[in-house]
Formats: sequence, C-alpha cells, structure tokens
Amino acid sequence: VRGELLLAANLHREARNQLTEVGRRMDGRGMRNPAWCPWQLHLAETLALTDPRQAAEVADDAVRRARQFGTHSAVGKALHTAATV
Repeated sequence: VRGELLLAANLHREARNQLTEVGRRMDGRGMRNPAWCPWQLHLAETLALTDPRQAAEVADDAVRRARQFGTHSAVGKALHTAATV
C-alpha cells in the first residue's frame, strides 16, 4: 500500500524503490500470489515513465504469475497493466 501511495503522490523513485523491496521480500518468502499483493503491476506502472522495456518485462512476468495463480481477476488486471505499459 505504501508503494501505491507513493505512486499516487507522483513520488516515482520512492515508489519504485519501495515496490522493488516488496517484491524482493515477497519472492524470498515464496509468496507469488498477484491477487493478494499486486506489487508488480504498480512497479510496471512506475517503470513505464523511465524504462519502458523493463516495465514491459515486469508486466509480462506479472501476467505469467497471474496465469499460474489462475483467477480471472488477477489475469485481467495483469493483462490490463501489460497493455498499458
């Protein structure tokens, strides 16, 4: 949530750092449920402003994770982000 708030406040560097750290912690614990914590979607949105290629990579990975998780809402949100970035 903090990363989302930073993004909403246009504090993109801080949001990128916060969301990257969240991803590191979540992955380190084996928590890959994008419906529970969509950090990649917000990170892709932040990266799109400065590094579109990396934003697309993050979004594509989010789509893969969402498909593995298997809920339509998670897949839809990830596909929307991938299309946006």
